[in-house]
Parts: sequence; structure tokens; C-alpha cells
Amino acid sequence: MTFDNIEIPIYNSTLHLAGKGKWAEITCNLRDDASGAVSRLVGEQLQKQMDFLEMASAASGIDYKFTTRFEVLDGGNGAAAPIVLETWELYGCYLKSVDYGNMAYSESAPATIAMNIMYDNANQTPNGTGVGSTIARTVNDVVTG
Repeated sequence: MTFDNIEIPIYNSTLHLAGKGKWAEITCNLRDDASGAVSRLVGEQLQKQMDFLEMASAASGIDYKFTTRFEVLDGGNGAAAPIVLETWELYGCYLKSVDYGNMAYSESAPATIAMNIMYDNANQTPNGTGVGSTIARTVNDVVTG
């Protein structure tokens, strides 16, 4: 999150206030499966954003925007089921760019897809903590500048 800076000149100094907030794009790296299902799902989303056959874009954001959830796990693979430590939900998402990599048969590495995702808003859970939680606002406090 980046906030614009608002400068308010006063008699002999300047006050600074936080302006509009802007979420930065994120990069999500996916590993494609042997059947190509992951690649097809990414392609379907791109087609929702822009009909490449007809060269027509979607009429409105509701036609292509989606919600994304990222979960931070504790790493308990194998004997223990992983525990979700933290969740980020991103709303109003669209794919800003997609890179399918080189997909060379000569490499032993798995096929990966890098997606840059733009979004309108984000919430952090568990509920009641972090970004998106309800907080108390100060009232009648003295602000100096």
C-alpha cells in the first residue's frame, strides 16, 4: 500500500497528511500441471478480459474481475495437515500481465506461469486483526504540526 502525500502549507511550516491509498500489483508464480489445466484457466481469464478472436474488451469490470485468496501455511506437510497462519483476500482483481516462460522441452524445470495481478482492495484475516479490521478512531485529540 502506498499513500499519496498531501502537503498543507501553514504560517511557518508544512503539514503532511496521508492521501489516497494505492495497492501495488502483486506477482503470483504458478506451476503448470501435466494436463495443462492451470495454463487453460489462466487463458480463460485472459479471454474474459479481452476477446482475442473478436478483438473486443469486456463491457464492464464485473464481466472479468475476480477475487483471489492467498494463504500463508505453517509448512506442516506430510504427517500433519498444514495450518493456515494468515490469509489475504484480494477483491476486484484482473491480470495485468502474464508470462508463460519459455516452455522448452530441453529443460528439466517445470513449466511456470508468472502473473502480475492488479486489485482494488485487500483484507487480511484472521478476522479482527491486520488490514481490513475494525479499529477505534481518536476523537478530540490535539494534532500538532
